Amino acid sequence: VLSYQESRVYRSRYTLWYRDLTVAPDHPVVRYFLASDLLNAGRVGEAVEHFREMLRRQPGVESLKARLSLAATLLRSTAEQDVREAESLLQEAVRLSPGSSLPHYNLAMSQERLG
Repeated sequence: VLSYQESRVYRSRYTLWYRDLTVAPDHPVVRYFLASDLLNAGRVGEAVEHFREMLRRQPGVESLKARLSLAATLLRSTAEQDVREAESLLQEAVRLSPGSSLPHYNLAMSQERLG
């Protein structure tokens, strides 16, 4: 049986993810799901922060999911600066995973948006 204090952690998905981040701040899955839930709730700025932190904590090939998620989020923006950042992220994603079609497709979308 959960104590009252423990049950408060499970009131929402956000409280669960935030609690899990305090226990395991480097865990990419926890940060990914928190960022995705924030994005789906329209909390884009917070989602971007968590995708960036996920990317910072995952160097190299392990960063591909974070890189693609952050780029896709930035491509939703109308700001040229965000689209340029997405393009840069996607160029690196193509370098890290040249056989994957998603980075290539999203890179083409970013370049089309930039003209």
